Amino acid sequence: MSNATLSLLIDKLYNAEFLESLLSGINIPSLDSNDPIGIRWEEIPYFLPTTLPRSSFKLETSDGDYLLKLNCKNSQIHREGTICRILNSRNYANLIAPQIVAMEPNIIISGGKNCGWLLTKWIKGTPVSQSDIEDITIPFTNSLIELHTTPVKKYDVQLLFSTLLPNDDIAFSILRERRRQHFNDLLNICGSYIKPSILFFQDIVDKMSFSPHLSFIHGDLHINNIKKLGQKNNTGTKLLLFDWEDVSIDHPLSDLANLMFSENFSMASVNCLESYINLYNKKHSRGFPLSSIDAWLLSSVWFSRNLHWKLQSSPDETHRYIEMKASDVALTIIRAIETLNYL
Repeated sequence: MSNATLSLLIDKLYNAEFLESLLSGINIPSLDSNDPIGIRWEEIPYFLPTTLPRSSFKLETSDGDYLLKLNCKNSQIHREGTICRILNSRNYANLIAPQIVAMEPNIIISGGKNCGWLLTKWIKGTPVSQSDIEDITIPFTNSLIELHTTPVKKYDVQLLFSTLLPNDDIAFSILRERRRQHFNDLLNICGSYIKPSILFFQDIVDKMSFSPHLSFIHGDLHINNIKKLGQKNNTGTKLLLFDWEDVSIDHPLSDLANLMFSENFSMASVNCLESYINLYNKKHSRGFPLSSIDAWLLSSVWFSRNLHWKLQSSPDETHRYIEMKASDVALTIIRAIETLNYL
């Protein structure tokens, strides 16, 4: 995209009416053959419902392609743009994040909503499938370890979350309360079928002591947010991690727990966890080695968050069926926790 085209586009993105037309799906520029900017717009569908409007587009130009994201949950735009700028300022050997071209987290649109937008370079790559997990284990674990060992600096935390970085004791207390709240949220709406499993999760997660590690985490790590970028010499595939809008600070194994949960605890995802733990503990444990049980405990948190969302967004008459399907997953987690806790 030439500088002139980029300037024209950014000018339009500061226009509230233009943003509203994109969010509503009405008068998308790709439908206008006389679009003066000369960009081909392709809408990227969202498959999960959201409480606030959002849209994403691939922008094709003669000088390259771009990704445009709009979100009325504008804090997510701010966090994603900020963490990508932080990560791209570091000289990582493996970790690749989207390159930010421009962003604006606060445009007032109708209804008093705040709409944020983010423009990044479109990086071509191959989507990762479930069958690829075993093949990408080494570059994946290397990329995550670079993320999870990035120093959590006070200035970066302020930029990301508009809050001060608490000391470790307070931070661990906040995380315990956050996990407890996820279970409580689910217990408030779930039925009797799944409730014993959730009470088990809540009790054991509350009692167990996690290894004292805090790091930046991706926060939504599943294979649909990873692209393969080809070969780098003889060291294997490079990976792009994208969709950073849920970036947070948590235990490093939270990302691995999310991956396992999203992959239905496939053998490949569990092996990926073990590979990560082995590599992390060799270089970064600081006398507090990571443990597999921590990841399984954290997977119960991801399970509960996901089930709460499903129940909350589904008709009441479907809840029993949803809980019955979820009970098999809960049993998998319980068996793993009990086995590792016994060992």
